Amino acid sequence: MFKRHFSLNDADLKLIQSTLEMEVEGTQQVLINLINHYSSTGWTSKGHTGEDVPIYVYGLNRHLFSGRMENSDIAKILFQIID
Repeated sequence: MFKRHFSLNDADLKLIQSTLEMEVEGTQQVLINLINHYSSTGWTSKGHTGEDVPIYVYGLNRHLFSGRMENSDIAKILFQIID
């Protein structure tokens, strides 16, 4: 199994806790921004077409991604890596 653990800093932990407690509009975006930061990823839109996505990866665990992949498979792999 491939796992890579990381620690959130105190400011990010407080941000997550306060955002979830308040259930404010934009909660999802706050969490997405943190996931993007810690996973060194990002997304260009909030929608999808269901089409396969060309993948270009470098660094740790790059062997898990290749060629064209279904977008939901990318998410599954990312969650396994950060679990």
